[in-house]
Amino acid sequence: MKVYSVNEALNEKSAYHGQRIYIEGVLTFETENITLLHWPLSERGQRSIWLKESEGPLRFNHAGMERLAAKKVIALGEFQSELSPDNENFYHGFGHFGMWSVQLVVTEIQYYKKWHEANGSKT
Repeated sequence: MKVYSVNEALNEKSAYHGQRIYIEGVLTFETENITLLHWPLSERGQRSIWLKESEGPLRFNHAGMERLAAKKVIALGEFQSELSPDNENFYHGFGHFGMWSVQLVVTEIQYYKKWHEANGSKT
């Protein structure tokens, strides 16, 4: 299973639209700013991916998300780079004030090292 960096996902955003993919990055979990930032910091730039809470039973565990904030994580979800045709949002992007060009509708998020331990990968 391929795990993409934030920059990889953003650079090929049209190719991944609608797919369930894994993305690794540093979690930001703040009011109006729930995002994945690129790692390493030296390659970060000004781009990030908005993380949207799933609308089904797989919702964010806020206490868990707060513990993971500012840590490297791996998130699984549906990658979206195109707004739906029935979008009635005033903004033309994702997230708070439509400031993000892409979003990941998250169904799973784990601490980076634990994910690799569970999947037999090296960190």
